[in-house]
Amino acid sequence: MTVKVVWHTTMSIDGYIADRNDSLDWAFGHDGWLVPHFDEIIASAGAVLIGRRMYDLGATSLAEAKLYGGAYAGPVFVLTRRPPEESGDPAVVFVSTGAADALAHARAAASGKDVMVLGSSVASQCLAAGLVDELLIHQVPVLLGDGVRLFANPGGPPVALDMADVNPAGQITNLRLRVKK
Repeated sequence: MTVKVVWHTTMSIDGYIADRNDSLDWAFGHDGWLVPHFDEIIASAGAVLIGRRMYDLGATSLAEAKLYGGAYAGPVFVLTRRPPEESGDPAVVFVSTGAADALAHARAAASGKDVMVLGSSVASQCLAAGLVDELLIHQVPVLLGDGVRLFANPGGPPVALDMADVNPAGQITNLRLRVKK
């Protein structure tokens, strides 16, 4: 079984994954928020890769960050240019040698399971470098108008995707897209 790199996120209709205050509160409370097969998604996750901004916004320890509402308790790799002296959590590893290296560490730790990439900046870096296999997006029926964009690659080429699955769940639309390589 090959390890897939999956960019997993929730997005507004107008393409934002966080509002202008870095909040995700807008994403909750919609009919259908509980994603079909949520347990399967968590079970398939062997490691998570995030950026320092998401780490700082979430918490200083994995227990406080409550990735996936506390359902995920595996290794977390944080890509950063400014690693702290110590994370205080043995499941959190800081990597400052680039997205490809952080992803290599996450793949090695995933024990044959998928690596979930969360956030925007790190995921965009991985996608632009051709390191992402799939996008799993939960599209919420809201227009934010401003905030953190799903993907920004100014001057870069378009990234071609194939629709693998569309699964409506109440007001949420779950999209699984494969990156054309």
